[in-house]
Amino acid sequence: MNIIDKLIVHTYERVAFKSYTLSKFAKADRFFRKILAIEPDRTGTCYNLGMVNYAMGNFEEAEKYVGRERARIGDTYEICRGLADIYWHKKDRESAHRFFKLAKNCAMNDKDKNLMTKKMGLCASDKSFVDALSAAKILEEADYLMSEKQYEKAEAKYMEGIEKDPSNFFALNNIGVIAMNIRMNYDIAEKYFGLASEISSFKLLEDNIRSLKKLREKTGR
Repeated sequence: MNIIDKLIVHTYERVAFKSYTLSKFAKADRFFRKILAIEPDRTGTCYNLGMVNYAMGNFEEAEKYVGRERARIGDTYEICRGLADIYWHKKDRESAHRFFKLAKNCAMNDKDKNLMTKKMGLCASDKSFVDALSAAKILEEADYLMSEKQYEKAEAKYMEGIEKDPSNFFALNNIGVIAMNIRMNYDIAEKYFGLASEISSFKLLEDNIRSLKKLREKTGR
């Protein structure tokens, strides 16, 4: 590949990633495809294109491109997790279970391993899988109620949702937020932040855990 093409690919990649972070998925899709047209074997591009299509709900395209990346470089946590999530949304329980297991084997930290273990459990039977899939709508309703500041109703929906899908760390975090900020029940907040922290690490959760620690120190509770 000549220098001009390298510069073009670099520019397209910046545009694609920026578009992805801004949830402009159609634009990201277009520019990742432009990259492939110039450099078909560029590492990561098929995976990124696949995950953009996953975000758009184009699961067949997502499976195709993430599968191509896997064929090129083999199993990694990101690739196997991506395929597992794709099969989850395609309602292919057995394939989802297989790739969650592969992702667990590739995971480099305990949180990812714990999350994959929970996901595998949800894929272990038809009933648990159907229940987990049904949780998505319940938790979406909970998020809406939370945004409307209907905290008691939101809490009830989150509880209902995590009974069906205990792998949803965002829901666990939000139960902790309600306990901390609305109910002022710091023991319950600590419990649910802890459950979320066992399977994930994201900035909002870490901020909430720090806030809870400060509140406990300030109030002595």
